[in-house]
Amino acid sequence: IPLPPPPSLHVCSGCSAAAPWLLARTGKTKRGKENPAWTKWKWISHNHTMDLYDLLERLWDKNMTVDDVHLSGTYGLNGDMMQIKPSHVRVRNLGDARRPSQGLADMIFHNILNRWTNDVELSHFHQFLLNTNICKEDVLNHPFLGGSGAREGMYKELFRRNFTQRQKDWLQNNINTQGWQVRVDPADPNTDFGFREIMIFQKINKWAQAFEPNTWGALHFAKIAVSHYHEHDPVGRPQLDAKLKDLLPGLLVGVYGATFNPDFVKGPG
Repeated sequence: IPLPPPPSLHVCSGCSAAAPWLLARTGKTKRGKENPAWTKWKWISHNHTMDLYDLLERLWDKNMTVDDVHLSGTYGLNGDMMQIKPSHVRVRNLGDARRPSQGLADMIFHNILNRWTNDVELSHFHQFLLNTNICKEDVLNHPFLGGSGAREGMYKELFRRNFTQRQKDWLQNNINTQGWQVRVDPADPNTDFGFREIMIFQKINKWAQAFEPNTWGALHFAKIAVSHYHEHDPVGRPQLDAKLKDLLPGLLVGVYGATFNPDFVKGPG
């Protein structure tokens, strides 16, 4: 199908006339900085970038779709440009139910997931993409793709939602944070200094029950930790996101994903 490139896409002048490519800039955030999560993916394979998803969505909005996104011959990199071969692009029809997010999930499953089997956040992100209730902004706002500042703010935003007891129980049953309080024990010399200060303050002020020994309590602790570091330890703040990710693996992506899960959202309770 002939496919004249829309204004927001580009044709690669270095490719043959018989096989032009649709291109999109890759690997950059809105502020022009390299996105750490996708930079890691580019180290694995140069044709795995967030901009592939953005390009798939733009084509979808123009009533087009891409078949076999998971096949490496469908797309690739040319410098810092993502390219999709028009021979893999076609006009959508009424039977096309697979959204671009699901196409990206296929690409991750076939090309990336088996190489990063211990990456909890990557696994969560892959499952999130299979959710048919999400939209483009939900994907782009996913903490797996976010910078440190955005992720830190998300701990606070999610905690402020004041989930119901039924929803807290759901989090406890579906997100494993068992033993998180042991890992921030002030008596342990290996405990992060800032985390130790929070727990000591908790005991001195006799609000020992403030952090529940469950997933909700872990989210509460992360929210307090973010506030503590922002106010009292600006020097240590650059490492805060990594510290929380190490302390509470899967917590942030798990809670974010839960807010799009019908079983979690439905009430009452």
